[in-house]
Amino acid sequence: MKKTGKKRISLVLALLFAAASGQLAAPNVRAAEMDPEAMQVKEAAAEMGLEAMQVKEAAAEMDSEVKDIEIGQYLDEEKPEVVAELLDMDPAATRFFGEAGIAYEKEGLFLEYYGDTGSSWNAVLPITFTATDDGASYHGISCGVSRETVDHVMREEGWYTWHANSQSASYMKEANRRWYTFYVSLSNEGVTDWEWINWTQGDFGEVPFPDVPENAWFFEPVRYVHRNWLMTGLSNGNFGPGENLARAQFAVILYRMNGEPEVTYTTRFPDVAAGQWYTDAILWAADTGVVTGYSDTGNFGPSDNINREQMAVMMYRYAQDKGYDVSQKADYSKYPDAGYVNTFAKEAMSWAVGTGIITGTDEGTRLNPQGNANRAECATIIMRFCEKYGN
Repeated sequence: MKKTGKKRISLVLALLFAAASGQLAAPNVRAAEMDPEAMQVKEAAAEMGLEAMQVKEAAAEMDSEVKDIEIGQYLDEEKPEVVAELLDMDPAATRFFGEAGIAYEKEGLFLEYYGDTGSSWNAVLPITFTATDDGASYHGISCGVSRETVDHVMREEGWYTWHANSQSASYMKEANRRWYTFYVSLSNEGVTDWEWINWTQGDFGEVPFPDVPENAWFFEPVRYVHRNWLMTGLSNGNFGPGENLARAQFAVILYRMNGEPEVTYTTRFPDVAAGQWYTDAILWAADTGVVTGYSDTGNFGPSDNINREQMAVMMYRYAQDKGYDVSQKADYSKYPDAGYVNTFAKEAMSWAVGTGIITGTDEGTRLNPQGNANRAECATIIMRFCEKYGN
């Protein structure tokens, strides 16, 4: 679905507010007589004083391909009356709040908020907005955009994934001491409908994983990496705290921490094909020196389990690439299995222990450098790193 005319929309909406607030008078003028160039439209509106309705009619005549009006700011500010005015919605029957609700609709768009007769919006007003067709956009999310676009916007706006599969996705955000929900339905063509709600009910806001109880030692780390889009759940809806982490998975986590820059595919490793979910992450990590392949085969080993010393090395190299201070080191010889740390990992392990990013297992009695790192341990190490350095 083609989106055009953003500059014109911004101008028209600015004129709309000016007209609605009384800054423009209202003689009867044909919108078709306006010059389409932005400055001339603005000057003509100031001179002729178009009313709000005339301004919106002029917008439709100037660019018939414009379909979506941006309402994200006004939903976030909980201003439903402004949303209804911008979208030129008509009064409608309520769906959620009965006689206490105030509802509007227009061609696939529905808005309802709670309030007594004659009340206006306020900072704690429950609001629902649903779009099943073109006409409205939430920070660039509208019907037809891709799942990737939705994820990008949600992350930029401070939301995090609550549930996701090929047919739908939901996102959560904490604001104004409440939990907000954003929901999209998906098809091969992208978003088919979306919904924004600021009155979510139930125990939300922690983690969506049934295998991560609040009293678990890894609860806080899992919540941290999940909210910050660094680690997601498994296909069965669980987090899998005790499952081993693969080398490709850890490369993807570091790649996400670095903002997922664009990568051009090269045959850097024979076992890293183009177009895989981990390809860009591994190639980025190799280009920056964060990872290397196996010296004997030249492969990367995407599905191989990552052990604790490999994780320390990759984190150490990542910190160096980011220019972080890695001078804090420690003598880890107190651990009885310190001799199992390979030569290539000794400096990195000294840094990881010195900064507290890696601590001993078995109640701090062993380093376990050759032991596989599970997902809970990875979440913990990532959280400690980010708390010390940031991403």
